[in-house]
Amino acid sequence: MSSQAQNEEVGQIDQMNELIVKILPSLVGSLLGIVVLFYLAIFRVLRQDKGSQTMIEIADSIKAGAKAFLKREYLYLAVFVLVMFLVIGGITESWAETGLSFLLG
Repeated sequence: MSSQAQNEEVGQIDQMNELIVKILPSLVGSLLGIVVLFYLAIFRVLRQDKGSQTMIEIADSIKAGAKAFLKREYLYLAVFVLVMFLVIGGITESWAETGLSFLLG
């Protein structure tokens, strides 16, 4: 194996190690957060008593109101995103790249 090939291989290993050092802590933290989320949801929240019948009715009313609000909110958001997609796409030279990047981002 030539020395140039060995140098390239060492450089790739260094880049991989650097990438692992950057990504591994956030990946471990994210997985730990998901485990804690499931623990709290299953053992703390879902096993609690739902309360009296009046409390259940109030909770159902709040849930219905929240769903109606989110439905309206997403409608406004979709219109805003579509308008911004057209504006950003219209004022740039490469509308496909820039507009689609905005839409997907």
